[in-house]
Amino acid sequence: MPLIQFPNVPALPGVPAIVRSLTVPTSLTGLFGFAQNLLSDLFGGQWGIYDDNGAIALIPDSFVGVNFRNDERQSDYPVEQGQFESYNKVQTPYDCRVKMAIGADIVSRTAFLVQCDSMLKSTNLYTVITPEASYASASLVNYLYARSERSGATLIQVELWFQEVRNTAVTLTAETQQPDGATTVSDGQVQAFSVPNPPTLTAQPIQ
Repeated sequence: MPLIQFPNVPALPGVPAIVRSLTVPTSLTGLFGFAQNLLSDLFGGQWGIYDDNGAIALIPDSFVGVNFRNDERQSDYPVEQGQFESYNKVQTPYDCRVKMAIGADIVSRTAFLVQCDSMLKSTNLYTVITPEASYASASLVNYLYARSERSGATLIQVELWFQEVRNTAVTLTAETQQPDGATTVSDGQVQAFSVPNPPTLTAQPIQ
């Protein structure tokens, strides 16, 4: 491709002086590098949905987007003059929605939807990875897909809704399975039990 020459701009009043250089200035180089990194994060960054074993659960053609929501519920109680006072704040499980697109052939699209249905019916947990953050302990609670003439006859968009599952550790002991299986525990001072001696009878002479 031949090099395009700069136009001949005359030095007249009102015409700004333009720097003519075939090399990109350092400031623009940094700007271009930032733009390249941004595009890499948007289109070439790390995306994925993995199972507990670290294997990829779904392989789409592309990731379209992600929506994440995490709420905090604040408890309060009424006080005088119709006011409320807050006393507690509880974090609720997060909600993560990932939209993916898959085209390919009808066999691949069918297998993809079958895998989504299998994930929905199972109790397995997954990890949703995006370029900015990772969300673990996620269970698939809903999915939907759409296909229209706008996105092409062979392209479907699938949106998967994940919700966090929080595991609570519960300890069970075999000693308390039956009411009479619990061991005796001493929580204080116990007075020793002693059998009193039988009374001694003394014969009295008859008057």
